Amino acid sequence: MIRLLLYSDSSLQNVLAATLGPDYSIVVESNKSKVKQILTAEEVDVVIVDLDTSCSSLPEQLSFLAEIKPLSVPIVVMTDDDRRSTALQLVGHGVYDYFRKPPSLLELKFVVGRAHEHAKLKQELEKVKHKLREGNRCDQLIGSSGRAQVVYDLIRRVANLNAFVLITGESGTGKELVARAIHNLSQRSKLPFVPISCGAIPETLIETELFGHEKGAFTGATGARIGYMEQAAEGTLFLDESVSSASILR
Repeated sequence: MIRLLLYSDSSLQNVLAATLGPDYSIVVESNKSKVKQILTAEEVDVVIVDLDTSCSSLPEQLSFLAEIKPLSVPIVVMTDDDRRSTALQLVGHGVYDYFRKPPSLLELKFVVGRAHEHAKLKQELEKVKHKLREGNRCDQLIGSSGRAQVVYDLIRRVANLNAFVLITGESGTGKELVARAIHNLSQRSKLPFVPISCGAIPETLIETELFGHEKGAFTGATGARIGYMEQAAEGTLFLDESVSSASILR
């Protein structure tokens, strides 16, 4: 069943219901705020806007179309205006399609059905894109050779292990990129990723850099400092150049 929201007065509800038949569920609403609430809650598949282009409030109505466009529900407009300028304005304000009033049964079902199919395809495309993003977050790594694929496979295999990971390689081979890919694919992906260049930290400061300190803990400690371990929290701590390679602390 295709769920329709008709932004108009209630007099059209019975007409549309009788015209479209039982395969369509129709809700009529004339309050703009309630229309936005319904669309935000994703309770309908297509919104039909009854647009009176002869009235002085046309700019306000067009502005309303622009407001509901980002809510990701296809907008179909019924209008009594067949001017090309009006059609261009409707398209510019995010309308998927429009038809003249009163529409024929065939035209009405065709336009609404096409808008519904368009929305479904768009949703499926977004799902595929999301799966690709979630399933392969190695996009910052360059390479499609057999050896590169082996590295990508290892990244995916260790991503959800609750263990330390040692990444080895020459300087400039992308150890931090590998570490970020592991983090992005793990259950910690929404938590902090904290990279540390151990070679840039003097040996006498490594403890306070990692674990932080409180004010007055030693001479010169004029304030408290949060260490890298606490910054990473339950996320990922990347220790670069720690043992002539790199380590991830999980």
